[in-house]
Amino acid sequence: MYEEEKKNVSHLTETELETVWLVCQGLDYNEIAKVRIIAEATVRRDMQFVYRRLQLSTYTKAMRIKMIFLIYYPLLEDERIKRKNPSYLPIIDGSPEPKTKVEEEIEVEKMVVDDIKDIILYGRDWLKSKKSSTNISHQPDSDTVIKIVTQPMLPPGKTTTDGPMWKTLVPLAVVLGLLACVAVFGIGYYFNQKQSQLGLEQTKVAVQQTQVAAAQAIQPTLMVVQPTTAPSSTLQVIVITATPQPMPTVPPATAVPIPTSAPAIQLPFSDNFDKGPSPLWKVLSGNWITADGRYTITNTEGHWSLTALDEPSWKNYRIQVNVNNPPWNTNELGVLVRVSGGAKYLGFAVSNHSRTSWAMLTLNDNWAKPITGFGNMDAPTKFDLDMEVSGNQFIARINGAESQRISISGYDNGGIMLGILCNVTACPSFDNLKIDPLP
Repeated sequence: MYEEEKKNVSHLTETELETVWLVCQGLDYNEIAKVRIIAEATVRRDMQFVYRRLQLSTYTKAMRIKMIFLIYYPLLEDERIKRKNPSYLPIIDGSPEPKTKVEEEIEVEKMVVDDIKDIILYGRDWLKSKKSSTNISHQPDSDTVIKIVTQPMLPPGKTTTDGPMWKTLVPLAVVLGLLACVAVFGIGYYFNQKQSQLGLEQTKVAVQQTQVAAAQAIQPTLMVVQPTTAPSSTLQVIVITATPQPMPTVPPATAVPIPTSAPAIQLPFSDNFDKGPSPLWKVLSGNWITADGRYTITNTEGHWSLTALDEPSWKNYRIQVNVNNPPWNTNELGVLVRVSGGAKYLGFAVSNHSRTSWAMLTLNDNWAKPITGFGNMDAPTKFDLDMEVSGNQFIARINGAESQRISISGYDNGGIMLGILCNVTACPSFDNLKIDPLP
């Protein structure tokens, strides 16, 4: 089954296979160009060859995107694993693509540019659902594939919704929508006016009642006093005017200071992991262990393992840690700083090719994404990492030499996090961690 599709994938060159794989992982052409350190135009050109070799240019846009993920993605995974096997001999001849018509080249180039945003959006949702599944098959879904392939293939630029009825219904729907908006606005305005008039009348009545009550409250009190001597023909009338009593004065409340709790993790902080990690570490993902006095993980099969010192009160500090990074292309590591909630973390990362950079990392990423490209040096197998975070300045040094510094806002306070991505038995590790406060 899928012999034709497997053959198409096997004819992809190494660069073409890597390009379409990175697209499936959610990277656009600009990001792929930074990762591969090539021009963006070269990435788009590779993707054009991919479309031709996989025969995608004969389908509509929606069908192309579904075929990439539901049919070709599992085959791409198998092909990448096969090519990493030392005994595998590629059958790619490397010959240039046969010349095609200029019109066809322009159409395919336009498809490549137009599809990328929709591929990334579709791919993110698809990969998210794929990772959440506990039983993932590496073979394409046959029912879905049959449903896709049996749909009629249309020329580029045509869709099943084209036709006179569609062109008539769209303007009609727009006109009806506008009329409905006008009607709702008019009814709302009418009732708002009525409510406003009623409110004014009720306010006037309330004011009048308040004035009457106030006047009655200050009316003089009449008291009839009978004479204590002989009766008289007249009565004495004494007018006593009520005087308002002063309100008792209440002394102003004195502000009670709210005690501020000390940080749960005090600086300076150090951990040499000789007797296991400090109990202050909070493991967020993965299986963290100590081996030979170093903090590391067991194999995680493509997922980031994260452990944190969760202290939101930290602001400016310096991190010093010894790093062991075995020379395997599938390993990555990072030291993340000012971690305080959120889903996107900032840290200094070492890629699977030992390239260093300040990067962003989310839990759904397969690798850390450089912010401004890679730094000035590649990381050796063993090195001392020195990081400073002060204000908006972030500096990273390797063995005393500055690798990269950036200025970025939005990361003002928080603890640190260690991260490892490892697909082999020899995973990166950390030792002799020290954190000192900075002014």
